[in-house]
Amino acid sequence: ARAERQAPPARSSGCARVLACVQHARIDKGAVCRLMCDGRVFDYLKPWNRGETYGPSTGTGFFLEGVSAPNDGAPLLITAYHCVDMGINVRVVVEGLSSGYTPATLVGANPALDVAVLRVEGITAENMERIPRLRVGDSDKCFLTQRLQAVGFALGEVHMQTTFGVVSGRTETHLQVDAAVNGGNSGGPVVNDDGEVIGIVVAGMEGAENVNFMCPLAEALKSIGRIVRDASPPRRRGQEAAAAAAPVCVHSPTMDAALRLTNVAMLRSIGSPDGVIVAAVLGGSPLHLAGVRAGDVLCSVDDHDIDVQGRVEARGFWGYRLDVD
Repeated sequence: ARAERQAPPARSSGCARVLACVQHARIDKGAVCRLMCDGRVFDYLKPWNRGETYGPSTGTGFFLEGVSAPNDGAPLLITAYHCVDMGINVRVVVEGLSSGYTPATLVGANPALDVAVLRVEGITAENMERIPRLRVGDSDKCFLTQRLQAVGFALGEVHMQTTFGVVSGRTETHLQVDAAVNGGNSGGPVVNDDGEVIGIVVAGMEGAENVNFMCPLAEALKSIGRIVRDASPPRRRGQEAAAAAAPVCVHSPTMDAALRLTNVAMLRSIGSPDGVIVAAVLGGSPLHLAGVRAGDVLCSVDDHDIDVQGRVEARGFWGYRLDVD
């Protein structure tokens, strides 16, 4: 008798949940670019054009919705600043343009956040519609153990790679993630399960197990907006035009003051439960204009209280306390 073919066992709902947990976020990978850069080491004892060169170093960049040059609408590339720091020859592979390398120039950067903006040559009004852009996510809604995916060209390989992880902590400027990243991932997008960008890969801790960092997109976009605005002044002539074409450097807000820890006895003498001593304050800074002077005790900034350890509670984000900066 002919043996009847048995039907395969039905997949349990548990298997379906496991597959859903490891499913890749839906993004247009044509918006993620491989980046290479040759740089020059600065030496105070040598002329600039006699310094030693290094490279090529590799990294990742990506195009994002809403980030474009105001004069012609050309999309601008976002990456990590350390990927192009001291660069003399930057080039990227943009699938929408060609399969080879295309030159790129630095528009501006925020070194503290490790964020940079590049303009890719060859993007015109006729071909810019062929370049996809990733969607913007809300990094302010990130929470502890939130799932995420890091996308980039790890170790400079030509094939794009994706690693999974979660948000595992934060510092004063960056979010800590445990998704595996390597050299070449820097500057790549970190996306949530909906394929929206929530951060930029900026650093990894050597000698540690998956202690890596991303710049929150909400903070990066503040600097990127200033870079795009300041890099596109009205048309000028001569030396003013050359200065306008130079890369823009922006900085994140700071306290502009030197703070020292107090002690319980000192705080009790002035009737304050918490606070830090202002050792010095920069003239013209917001604190200085508000009347704060050296020797004062700073107890709060707006509605954020500063404790005796010089920490402020980051309300709305896990209840973490961060050092005042």
